[in-house]
Amino acid sequence: MAALLIGAPYLLGISGADYAREGTTLLRLLALSALPNIICVLYLGIARVQGRLASIVAIEATRCVFVLALSYGLFGRYGITGIGIAWLVVDGTVAAALFPTRFWPILRPSFKRCSLVVPNVRSASERNDSRTTDAASSTTRFWAYGLLVYLEGKKRREHEEGERCRAL
Repeated sequence: MAALLIGAPYLLGISGADYAREGTTLLRLLALSALPNIICVLYLGIARVQGRLASIVAIEATRCVFVLALSYGLFGRYGITGIGIAWLVVDGTVAAALFPTRFWPILRPSFKRCSLVVPNVRSASERNDSRTTDAASSTTRFWAYGLLVYLEGKKRREHEEGERCRAL
């Protein structure tokens, strides 16, 4: 990403000076939008593995509608850079909404040793993963499935710890 931020005018300069002048800011904005996009793509990958189609459609439709609306509004004033601004704002907003609601409850440390609520998490053998083969790329599925397996193991360990606490 740093290479794109610093080298944007040189990379685009290959196509000509006008192209580099018009596209440098856009390329930098799109490179910056890769950071919030990581959260969005990771969430969508996990949702695909878990088979939550409604959640996937809601997130993608929201992103689509707002990117198109903001691009339409900003294009007249900022030109092609307005589309980069719209993309960065929408991805940042969606990531800011997803992180505290979907990822923080998973990532936060458990401070109370014996207070445990175990959600109903289906095991890998109970899931029908054939639904996701055409919906997600293999790389996204690989990382999302790995994260899901890790989280299932974490929930299992927390459940076992809770059982030990209840036995005391």
